[in-house]
Amino acid sequence: MRSGAVAQLLLAALVLSRFGVGTLAATRTRAGSAAKSGTGRTVLDPSTRSAASRSARHTYTLVDTVRGGTQPGEQLVTPAGILAMPDGGFMVADTNASRILRFNSTGRLQYLCTTAEPGGRLLKPIGLALDDTGAGRLYVISANSQTVQVRDLQCQWITQWVGSAAASIARLFSQPSGICGYTSGYAFVTDRTWNLALEMDPTGEAVLQLSPTGTEAGDPLAYQRLGPSCAGGRFASPAGCAMLGNSVFVVDTLNNRIQSFDAILGGSFTEAFGTVGDSPGRFDRPTALAAGPVSLFIVDSGNQRVQEIDELGDPLSTFGGPGLLQAPAGIAVLEEGGQAARVLVSDAARGEVLVFQRVEGSALPSPPPSPPPAPPSFPKCRPVEEGTEFEGGDIRNGLINGVRTPAECCGLCFARPECAAYSLDRSSRQCMLKAAVGWRRTSTSSVASAQLLWPRPATCAPRQPGVYLHGCIIQSPDAGTDIGGIGRAAAAGQASSTPTSRALGITGVDASWQECCALCAATAACAGFTRYFDARKGNHACQLVAAHIYEVVQVSSLPAGQLQRRYGVPAWWESFESYAAPLDGVPEPPPPPPYVAYQSSTLNASTRAGAAVDGNYTTFSSTAAQVKPWWAVDLQSVQRVASVTLTLPFTADAAALMRDVEVRVGQTLPGGGAAVDSINATPPGGVCSSSRGQLTRQAGAVFQLRCFPGPKQGRLVTVYIKSPAGRKDVLQIAELAVQTA
Repeated sequence: MRSGAVAQLLLAALVLSRFGVGTLAATRTRAGSAAKSGTGRTVLDPSTRSAASRSARHTYTLVDTVRGGTQPGEQLVTPAGILAMPDGGFMVADTNASRILRFNSTGRLQYLCTTAEPGGRLLKPIGLALDDTGAGRLYVISANSQTVQVRDLQCQWITQWVGSAAASIARLFSQPSGICGYTSGYAFVTDRTWNLALEMDPTGEAVLQLSPTGTEAGDPLAYQRLGPSCAGGRFASPAGCAMLGNSVFVVDTLNNRIQSFDAILGGSFTEAFGTVGDSPGRFDRPTALAAGPVSLFIVDSGNQRVQEIDELGDPLSTFGGPGLLQAPAGIAVLEEGGQAARVLVSDAARGEVLVFQRVEGSALPSPPPSPPPAPPSFPKCRPVEEGTEFEGGDIRNGLINGVRTPAECCGLCFARPECAAYSLDRSSRQCMLKAAVGWRRTSTSSVASAQLLWPRPATCAPRQPGVYLHGCIIQSPDAGTDIGGIGRAAAAGQASSTPTSRALGITGVDASWQECCALCAATAACAGFTRYFDARKGNHACQLVAAHIYEVVQVSSLPAGQLQRRYGVPAWWESFESYAAPLDGVPEPPPPPPYVAYQSSTLNASTRAGAAVDGNYTTFSSTAAQVKPWWAVDLQSVQRVASVTLTLPFTADAAALMRDVEVRVGQTLPGGGAAVDSINATPPGGVCSSSRGQLTRQAGAVFQLRCFPGPKQGRLVTVYIKSPAGRKDVLQIAELAVQTA
């Protein structure tokens, strides 16, 4: 473990020599002696930022696929993490095959590392990272493991990281989900269960927790287990990480964003960018990222694509898409001549590594030298209220210096998921981000304020009985925002006679569905609400949630007490009903087609087969636990089926359940004596798609299963799980769409 001023200076010298010279004036040292300034962020001139982004944009095209070796048993099964090697080759973690494959620069298999290797057992690896010290140490994380294995480059076991000297927790990790090498043998590890991101030294000792202000060894809150949160510097299921320049970037999966932290002397939060959506710069459950020389490449798994962004979050390129990627999992960048020449993307459903190559000469034309380019517009805020200052609702670490225009301030607010409004003082160039408007105060002409634009529910339909929305909770405009992400009483605060207090149930007066809907429509950051009955007060109340909804919880499907233990909901809350607004950038679901759906069994009344084709992504079908559960849809006429797109529900175990999936097309419905694995097996129908192992590790994932080698003809599409003898499975589907040829 590092300690002392000399060690800190030596570390700073090592990092600066590797990543380039940077300023230390505004960073926080490990000893905490340097000054803090706002959020630690530098606000750049928008015109400079725009010009730099335009000159760096490129496109990428698919040039090759890597499936493994040429001998039997050498083909990839479910490739996940990828690691670029210094010689131009790469390594792939093949999760369900419990092995690591090493390829040379041409994609030829060099050797396999399997469970038969001496030392610790190699079981379901999902992530890889490389030590930069020249010692040739390979870091490996595995699915459902509480360790980080350290191996040499031939995969021989050296040691493993399993614990910490910190007395606050019994084990350091619960479920590592991402790892990236830093410098001098140090590495960053993320944990999706405890929502942590830790810096580890070469001996496996945790020395730093990435957080809003950085948490060092010896701090009272060192390595604290955390619930999901949308606050800046906090996480909801963090995944991959990567180093670029002086920062470590972390994928914040359920918050649909990327966060950056000072990696030199602090570990404190500096920037967050992205939110949910399908437009450039927005994400749908991102899972992994890799750094190129000057940009980041993010696996945008829900959108089945890869996005390239610069270190400030500006989108540079998008490639892949549903036509190429089904379940993208890992990513690596191979550099040539200081450029990201090739991008490798593993696809767990296809069992391949796809190789995308940079298209030369694809940079966008530079803007003309005159007139100078205008600052980018941010049409995400309401009209500016000149001479007005919003009081109350300040976000922690939300004061940002050096901001000159309302457009800049609006953009900074848009980048913070808990932000709903801002007030800017042009004279001092200070932008104050706010979770709520609070109240308005007349100020000088140099002050300007505005609210963020969010979807405005009109009728709050559909109404979802028995559903609780788990996410970032907005309590009330005068109580601020609960950015802890844990379900707490929305009725906290002082009783008053305001409409807000009435709708939130603070006054003890019953809040109607219409009042909850109106309050959500009038609250800038509201993306939905849960109405419930408070048995202690004897009235209904509503709890508002912001854009990041972690899970749509079917209360009736939970065991007794699970809603309180897992989601922190008070035991006296009853009779839930919810509404979730469609988010900006995410299109309204299409009207449901006139399909008829069937399934082998039904878990309960709210998980009927038709829930998978009702156009509502917050409901889902579910069978009971059984051998070879199936779900089928009648297309009403014979069709040529090209592919099937599956969306998983946001339940805690949905991803784990989706394994060994097969899709068949034909004329026969399973049941009535017809075994699901014996029907619809011959042309013009037949097996459309068949996969081994777990398709994805992410709840709510969207992936496309294409018919191979071409379309299959039939009226019925059947999805089932190929349960081995003695295993019972559950099949859950949020939405299923059939693509015809």
